[in-house]
Parts: sequence; structure tokens; C-alpha cells
Amino acid sequence: MILEVRAFSRLHFGLMEICPGQPYCYGGVGMMIDTPSMIVRGRLVRGGEIALDGDAYWTERTQLATNAWIKQTDAPKLPLESIQVVLPPRPHVGLGSGTQWACSVAGLLQLAQAIDHLPSDASSIWRQLYPTAASLASHAGRGLRSHIGTEGFRCGGWIVDWGQPESEGRTQSIPFPKAWRVVTICDSAYQGESGPSEARIFERCSTQPNSNRAEMVRLIQHEMVPSVLAADWRTASQAIGRYGVLAGRIFEPLQGGVYRSPSIAACVAGLQGLGILGVGQSSWGPTVFALAQDDEQAHWIAEQLRRRSVTDAEIRIAQAAPPARYELSSSS
Repeated sequence: MILEVRAFSRLHFGLMEICPGQPYCYGGVGMMIDTPSMIVRGRLVRGGEIALDGDAYWTERTQLATNAWIKQTDAPKLPLESIQVVLPPRPHVGLGSGTQWACSVAGLLQLAQAIDHLPSDASSIWRQLYPTAASLASHAGRGLRSHIGTEGFRCGGWIVDWGQPESEGRTQSIPFPKAWRVVTICDSAYQGESGPSEARIFERCSTQPNSNRAEMVRLIQHEMVPSVLAADWRTASQAIGRYGVLAGRIFEPLQGGVYRSPSIAACVAGLQGLGILGVGQSSWGPTVFALAQDDEQAHWIAEQLRRRSVTDAEIRIAQAAPPARYELSSSS
């Protein structure tokens, strides 16, 4: 039998706080979008040695996620004989590929382990296997700043992470209006921060509490969440744009501006020049996003970007993504 998991991409609008010990530390806002997606596949067996196959980078990440799952579950036997990297994502572009991939691998193994006792309701499979984002994060070997991605894998939609201290209700998934779209622009010549480089940035910028934290919390509670629930695109756009600027100011002393690079800043300014206010940088970039009120506006934005672009940027139109999907089929 072949088991396959397809996960989606995570936009991150920015963190509320990065100073350890402060309220809402590592909390933030984001959402899951349906493109690009990624696929990992496994062949079921009882008690085999896992053979990995596919892209070298993601094969290594698969092994790390497998090791984390084994450590957390203490499984006496592995439930898969092979894991195949079928559709790998592009790493370090601000779309949370590392977390989504690790969750996909952990989810694949957990599904295989429970294959004889899977619940009949496939739509809630991840919430049943992993009652909280934290439980999935531990199985996938992910850290403090990955809760938007792990909750997004489980539930899809719009995600609020209220940060530390940990609580059962740390993450919140909110339905995203069906008509709304997200245009993403990714500069292929630029790569976002990760690993030791990312850790150094956090170390240097986390010595003082975020002076804008209270305003960011207010934006989430009183503007973003109510406007998303009410499908009030204009209010949501204004709040998202404002929130992104405040999130960027946390790192402004190090990067010299609100955005990670001049090209990202120029892209944001260009979108704002089109009258689009719900614009921002996802995580470290280079992906920039723009919130559109419907499919027609999204295509208009994409066309304007293509006409003006002087770089080899990848432009996509996305919808809000559901939870990760899985499929079980007979082996060929």
C-alpha cells in the first residue's frame, strides 16, 4: 500500500515579540495558501528499514524529521519501508517549507502507524492524530516559532499564534473568506534567512521588548480577526499592512529598514502604488504577498506586476489552503 501526504504553503505576516520572557513572545499571524504545494510518499510495511529517495536536500530533511518522530514516539518498529520525495518545495523563500515538510513526514509516519485504526472522518484526521499544534511540532522536531505552520498543517485557513507562555489555546484557526485571493511574488535571485544566520539576527534584535507589541495585539484582536470573520476586505487589508510594518520594525536596527532587502521594499511600494494596502513580506522573504478581494482583482494585480517587473520574479495567485491532505492507494 502507498500512503501520500500533500501539504501547502504558509504565509507569515510577522512576529509580535521576540524578547524572551515577554508576553506573546514568538506569537504572530499568518495563513495557509494552496500554492505551491509539496508531496511526500511512503510504502507501508511492518518493521522495515526506511530507504529514502529523491531530492538530496529534502532527503536529508526527511531523515531529520524521521529521527524526531522516532524519538518522540519510541516506536518499536518503523511503519514504512520507504519515503519518497515526490514534489519538493523551494526552501528559504518565506513560505514555511521546512515546517510543512517536517509535518508531512511526521504525519506520514503517524498515519502509517495508525493505519488499522484511522477515524472515518478524513477532514479532521490531523486534529485527531495531533490534538494541538504543539503535539505535532514535537513529533516533527520543530521549534518555538513554528506554531503557525504546524497549526496550519492541522487546520488550514487563517492562523493566530498568541505565543508564549504556552497554553492549550495558543493557536487559533479562523476560516478565510472564499472569494479572497492572495497574490505572491517571489524573487528567484534572493534567498531568505535560515539556520545560524537567522539565529544571529534574533539574538541581536531580541535584547529589548517590542515597543509596538500592544498595538500589534490590538490590530489582531480588534481589526484583523473581526474583519476576516466578517469578510471586510478593506479593514483587513489596512490592518495587515500596518501590522507588517510594525513587525518589520523589530529588525530595523539590523537590516536598515522595515523590509529585509531593498528589492522587497520596492515590491511592497509598487503594490501600494496600485492601491493595494494588504501587502507585506512573508517571514524573511523574498516572498511578498498582496491580499485581493476576488479573483478578478488578483489577476489584475498579477498582470500589473508582470508588466512592471524587471526581475525574474515568480508570480502566483493563491487561495486559502485546507488542512494537509492524505491519500491511501494500492501499490502498483
